[in-house]
Amino acid sequence: MSDLQDLHESYRDRGVRVYALNVPAFGENQQTLAGIQEQAGLSYPVLNHQGTISLIDFAGSNGFPYPRDAIIDQNGVLVYTNKNYDAGTTRAIIDGLLAQ
Repeated sequence: MSDLQDLHESYRDRGVRVYALNVPAFGENQQTLAGIQEQAGLSYPVLNHQGTISLIDFAGSNGFPYPRDAIIDQNGVLVYTNKNYDAGTTRAIIDGLLAQ
């Protein structure tokens, strides 16, 4: 997750927020996630999926919910999803949104 930490550090002062969503496959709880977050040195929030959204129906998932990257614009519109993290594309989209 160091790529996401780098993204968070690069853009946080410009109002961009990075979040990770954990889908507990092995019964992880918030305490476990906090330990993982601390051990990995992550300063962005790691959220624990509680069944409030259907990840299977998440845009572009094709029935496989993760890993999944998404960019939501300033108006709350989902503008990008990808199954694999692509730093160049992600940064280009964020830069374009910030330039608007």
